[in-house]
Amino acid sequence: MRCREGSGKGLLDKGLVREEKKKALGLFPVRRYPEADGSVEAAVRWQLDAVVLHGEIPDERTASLAALLHGAKLHRLVFPDAGMGTVETSMVA
Repeated sequence: MRCREGSGKGLLDKGLVREEKKKALGLFPVRRYPEADGSVEAAVRWQLDAVVLHGEIPDERTASLAALLHGAKLHRLVFPDAGMGTVETSMVA
């Protein structure tokens, strides 16, 4: 991904990711874009956990994300330690 184009540039400009340049095997230039601050992801995960596992009422964005995760069958990756019956039931409800 050429991060300086399109949405990647926006992520860099907002400071959500940072650009790292180095060489693989001392020869090949490599660019990586790791997350600059884990607090945004932590907040989203906390909100999903509250909604899916503890029955909180979701806001519109969290409900959309939960629906996307469920529809793509990614809820097993997001909640690996939870009982799947619990997660699937609460995500459908």
